Order: sequence, then C-alpha cells, then structure tokens
Amino acid sequence: MTVRNSGRESDENAPNALAPWIPAGSRCGRLIAEKDWSQSELGPIEAWPSTLTQLAQTCLESSFPFAIAWGPNRLQLYNDAFATLCGGKHPSALGQDMRRCWESAWAVLGPCFERATNGDSAYVEDGRLFLDRAGFLEEAFATFSFSPLREANQTAVSGVLLTVIETTSKVLGERRTRLLRDIVDAGAGVTNAPEAFAVSMAVLDTAPRDVPFALLYRVDARRDEAELVARTRWAPQNAAPPSIPLKDAIALASSWPLADVVVTNRPRISSDLPSRFGDFDCAPYPEAPVSALLLPIGPPGASAPSAVLVAAQSPRLQLNGEYVVFFERMAAAVASNLAAAHAHEAQRLRAEHAERATEQLEAFSYSVSHDLRAPLRAINGFSQALLERKSAQLDEEAKQLLGRVRGAAERMAELIDDLLNLARVSGAPLHREPISLTSLAERVAANLTEAEPGRELAFRADAGLTAHADQRLLLIVLQNLLENSWKFTRRRHDAEVHVGSVHGAETPTYFVRDNGAGFDQSFAQRLFQPFQRLHLERDYPGTGIGLAIVHRIITRHGGRVWATGQEERGATFYFTLPQDE
Repeated sequence: MTVRNSGRESDENAPNALAPWIPAGSRCGRLIAEKDWSQSELGPIEAWPSTLTQLAQTCLESSFPFAIAWGPNRLQLYNDAFATLCGGKHPSALGQDMRRCWESAWAVLGPCFERATNGDSAYVEDGRLFLDRAGFLEEAFATFSFSPLREANQTAVSGVLLTVIETTSKVLGERRTRLLRDIVDAGAGVTNAPEAFAVSMAVLDTAPRDVPFALLYRVDARRDEAELVARTRWAPQNAAPPSIPLKDAIALASSWPLADVVVTNRPRISSDLPSRFGDFDCAPYPEAPVSALLLPIGPPGASAPSAVLVAAQSPRLQLNGEYVVFFERMAAAVASNLAAAHAHEAQRLRAEHAERATEQLEAFSYSVSHDLRAPLRAINGFSQALLERKSAQLDEEAKQLLGRVRGAAERMAELIDDLLNLARVSGAPLHREPISLTSLAERVAANLTEAEPGRELAFRADAGLTAHADQRLLLIVLQNLLENSWKFTRRRHDAEVHVGSVHGAETPTYFVRDNGAGFDQSFAQRLFQPFQRLHLERDYPGTGIGLAIVHRIITRHGGRVWATGQEERGATFYFTLPQDE
C-alpha cells in the first residue's frame, strides 16, 4: 500500500486535510486517508464524490461491521468492526475488489452481491462461508445483507453496501449442543460397554464437520495396552491401529500417544498427525486433519481412565477455547453412556443376586417352618395330652407349669411366623401399581372390627388416599399399624383411629393416628428395631417384629417411616411413598 506521508508519524486523532470527513480515532479511516488512491479507479481521495464520502463517513463512524464496494470494480472500503472479520486479510483488503477479496466465500456472497448490483437488496441469515482469513480455509457463519448504493439523483447503481455480523460462535454452539444431546440420548437403555461405545460413535458419525473422525481405545486393567473398540466410519485405516502398547516408547512414536493420557488422566493435543501416520484422506473436506484431541474416559474421581477417546480436529476450524470445551463435553457424554452401561450391568447382577437370595430364603423358610415348628408342635401336643390324660394325677402347680410350657411354645411359634414374614418382605420383588390406601385401610379395619364385635372404636380413613406401590406389601404395612392402634387403644372408651395424609408435603406422606397409650418420644428410634418393646408384654402382648416389618417395606419403596407420640396421649406413625420410584 502506498502511503502519502511527510516522513513523520501522523496523529491518528488529527483531522486529515485531504479528507476532513474521516472520523478522528478510526484506524481504518487513517489507513484510507494515508493510501494513495490516485492510481485507482476511485481517483484521489479529495476528488471523491460527496455521496461516497458521506457513505464512507457513516460507515467509519459506526461500531457495526460495514463495507462499501464502489465503482465498476467494486473496490471496498470498511470500518474497524469489519476489519475484525477480515482477519489476516486486513489491511490489504482495503481498496481491493470485493469479489476477489472474498473469492473463497463467493458461492454464497456472490448471488446476493449481484442482486444488489442490479438494484435489489438481499439478506441471508447464518450463511455458511469458507473464509481464507487466517492462513487456512475456515468454516464460518454470518448474517449479512447487500444493498444497492446510488449517487444523488442517479438511478444507476454506483456501489454496494455490505452489512454483516458474524454468527460463527452461535451456530457452532447450537450445532455442538445438539450433537452432545444426541450422544446422551443414544445412551439411554444401553446394557453393556461395547454397546455404549458403539452408539456414541454412531452419533459422531453424523458430525464430520466438527469431528472428522473418532476412535475409542479401551485400556486394560494393568495399563499395558489399549485396544480399539469403536470407530467412526470416516476414520482412516492407517490412523486406527487395532492395539497400542502403552509402555513401548518406540511404538508410541508412530501411533497415538495414549500413554500420557492414561498416566496423567488429562486431555492431550496431538498436532503431528501427518508425521505419525503419513498421508490419508478423510471426509468431509479435501484436506485431512492435522491435529486431534486425546481425551480420558472414565468415572468421576477415578485415578486413571478406562478408555481414551481420540477426536480429530476439523481442518477448517480453529482450535479455540470453545472447541476444546466441546471436545471435553463430548468425552463426558461418552463417559456418561459408559456409566449407564455399567449401572445397567450392576443392576442386572443385583437382580440375579436378589433372585438367588429369594430362592435361598424360600429354602430357609421351608426349613424353619418344618424343622422348628415340628418340635414346637410336639411340645405343645404332648403338654396338652398330659393335661388331658393325667389331669387327675397332677396337682395345681404342675398344671400351671404345663400351661406355661404351652404358652411359651405358642409364643415361639408366633415369633417364628413374624420372623418369616420379616424375611419374606425383605426379599420379595416389588410390583408397583396405582393403589387406593383408603380401600386397603377400610378393609383392614373391617377385619379388625369383625374380630372384636363388641369393641367401641371410631375409625376414619380419608377419601382419595392413593399411592404407587406394591399392594400386597402395603396391605401388610396397614395391617401392622392398624393392629397396633387397635391394641393400644383397647383401654380407652373413646378410642379413635384415623388414616390420612399430610397436605402440602413435597413427597406423598401418610399417617395412622390413634389416641391410645402412646409412648415416650425419647425412645422413638427404638420402635422400628426388631424385638424392641416400649410396653410390658402383660399389658400389650406382641413379638416386637411388626414395626420392623413396616420399616423394611417402606424403605424398600424408597420412603421413610417415623413416629411421634406422648404417653397416654396417643401416637402417630408417618410414612412416605415416593411417586417416581
């Protein structure tokens, strides 16, 4: 660029004598003023038509990116904001034919430019452009418009106004966000690690503009070798070795440097693909990638990765901070799919273990039922026979002793039944379904009332109590809680029992309340432990297992159970049943 200068540094804020219309402080304006335009078709700057100088002044004063293409050869003038879009093309782009300057993007810009040249405006939103502004052909996006410019009182088009704002960051961000979402969505329902890797690679196959190719290497437990377990279809064969020895420095020099990633558990950039793998072709562009990111894949907090993701950088995108963050989130999405697969596998193993445990429990229950009940039946039966056949020969003390033996045997049989019930509710599978707690409570209350027909007790169950739970197990919960309420209100002539729910609770919360014997609140935590009793057995008989069964069932549903009470003022037992379990 020829500069008209007296030999001393010009003051960029001083007005230019030849072009006083140029705004002070405009860097592009200073360059325009210093350029020798006399040999161009625009002619000396002081002879420019007033229409052009007015347009140029407006352009230079604006903080929005503007460019003017003027004259038959459409020589361009632009402001400081537009210069940022030019990148390495600035400042030589000043005074250059706009068509030549933006030749790499002219397939998109050209039709709009021609419409403006012919007198019509044109507008494109988020147009995809390939710009050679940074030493390589760069994928970029912009929203722009071309408008015709005319001199005063003229109908012919003298120039074109280009208004543009770059949207590369926005468009790439949206595109990459969709890709990350698709990776996670594809991982829903994966059942094993190979499937998790395969579905992740299938999604990356759809995004060669951001990830020209990708490879997944699984690291063995001893960290001696990495095995290729998945790849995208565009991955070049000579850059996808089936296995990589992690402790062989010579082999690593001509392959992916995965050892550094495995040792540090941190990402690494490999910027020398041609020297490592030679020439190769890779879609979607004629030029092949020269860099790739190596990213660890593993659960959070792990000291070393279980796999390494190799993701090639697009040859038409700069590896800026946003691109790096995208790669890291992509690795996190793949790791999420792997974690989902591991969780499914763990759940399957737990289910198998639970099934075996249930089978063992059933065998144990049969053994207990047969091996323990048989002697008890014998003790009880022989004691009864002795009382009936030898009653005349027994004194009162002997009869009382035999009665105590029979009573102890019956209590032992009852305890065995309760222990078996506790074991069954611990191992039985859950079958969740919508249920009516109101109906279940009324059914239990009807049975209890029928068992004690002369009992005066006011029972109430709120209408519309529903839950999503195992109906059989919730029936056991209500049986135990209501039987306790019936038992502990027996000494009251105004006994009341109420089944309801807590309004406004974040998790559905239900209660069984009575006005019976109550309990000392300081001992509330002991209520749900097996064999724990807060009352004398002669006053309120029982084995101390019922509330432990309630606790076990509610816990298996993902809820919790607790109680409040006051001696001789009654008790309230609360339990929650999460709806989304």
